[in-house]
Amino acid sequence: MRKASEQLWRSLAKTKTAWPRHRTLRVLQICDAPLADLIAAENAGQVELVVLEEAAGSLDRARRRLASFANVTVLDVASQVPAGIFDLIVSAHGLHRLPAGFTLEGIRSLLAPAGFFAAIEPLPSLFKDIAFGFDPAWFAKSIDGFPIGALQSGEHWLNDLSRA
Repeated sequence: MRKASEQLWRSLAKTKTAWPRHRTLRVLQICDAPLADLIAAENAGQVELVVLEEAAGSLDRARRRLASFANVTVLDVASQVPAGIFDLIVSAHGLHRLPAGFTLEGIRSLLAPAGFFAAIEPLPSLFKDIAFGFDPAWFAKSIDGFPIGALQSGEHWLNDLSRA
């Protein structure tokens, strides 16, 4: 996840010329990942980061790890996220862990006008299905008893994003 976070941050850093110049960049990160540390380390006057995490263990770790950053807020309930204000919404290995009732359409409603969304997700793998399959939520998308894991193909994500 660290490698994916670093790769996503390098890509985002190339877009700095599109970031607001006369106010703070408002960023929402979906699910905690090392990406939060990279964003939080930006000049606090230039970036305001909200991390949305609902998994209890990850939520606690994120709050402890990011507590020293004045420009970071860690939220545990999707309904606390204000709509239409984020210039940038990011996710590094978090889309497959979206909080219950939080959809890609919902993510779109959180973007400010001219805001953009960037994500990086792992591809499906038998190993991850075995490793994480003990969590009942991992196979929540199963159809007629056929197990479908939480990780989706790139094509699947593109289709979902185009419908959002």
